Amino acid sequence: MIKLISICCSLVILTACSKNGCDNLPDQFSSYEEAERKIEATEFNVKQEIRTPESSWIYGATFYSCDGELGYLEVETDHGSYYLKDVPKQIWQAFQETESTGKFFNEELRGNYLLVTGE
Repeated sequence: MIKLISICCSLVILTACSKNGCDNLPDQFSSYEEAERKIEATEFNVKQEIRTPESSWIYGATFYSCDGELGYLEVETDHGSYYLKDVPKQIWQAFQETESTGKFFNEELRGNYLLVTGE
């Protein structure tokens, strides 16, 4: 009986530890693949996705946030995907509402946030 309880407790601990929280994300990533792997494995409080069929080169974007204020923005383009770090929620909301996601990317995002590319 004690052995069974011990096994059950171990499984609960392993299950709890296998879930990656926001505290496990590094400040920087060594590659796009590392960023993708760690971001996709993290349980964020906010994960919102849009498709952008009206854009000629941006296919979609996903916003990931731990605190609901700052987050990672993944932008999928015809040249590859990009992760931008510390993007404010207000910028994400403006990106969703803009008439031209490509123009918004070039004017508001490019060069203003840490970029990890998957080109």
